[in-house]
Amino acid sequence: QADVASGAGKEMYSWPGVATFSTHDLGGLVGHGFVASGLFDSFARELFGGNDAIVKFAGNELFQGREAVHFAYRTQTLFSRWNINWLGAQGAVGEAGEFWVDKGSLTLLRLNVYANNIPPNLPLKAVTVQIDYQILSSGGKRALLPSNGEVLAIETNGIMHRDVIAFSQ
Repeated sequence: QADVASGAGKEMYSWPGVATFSTHDLGGLVGHGFVASGLFDSFARELFGGNDAIVKFAGNELFQGREAVHFAYRTQTLFSRWNINWLGAQGAVGEAGEFWVDKGSLTLLRLNVYANNIPPNLPLKAVTVQIDYQILSSGGKRALLPSNGEVLAIETNGIMHRDVIAFSQ
């Protein structure tokens, strides 16, 4: 478990109950294992707050029992801010993806992100991210927040790594 805060255009992390957030990324805080960051707000902020994505209508669908509008998008690697650090190798990847919004409220329901143009120094065949969203109310204010996420990484040798994230409170 880790606490997540968002500010100054980035995510910050701390151990639960600690009053200050670390300047380290999540991997630096945890120290080992398959760790993914950016799921709290970075992917959505880059997609909806930037102007680098090309978004296309993909159809009206029934999504989790709700009428939804489906969109596909892509960004060029040159403009991508998605950096992957894998077994000591680092590189910027491009991204493509899709998202669904509730047809009536236009509330984001799910965001899927797929790494593309993975540089050859990263021993990865694929990386995918899925984030589900929900509206939470607190003190009379409503906020759209992620409810859960999943990251799947497949190495070039076929080994799969899966990280499941649940956001609470």
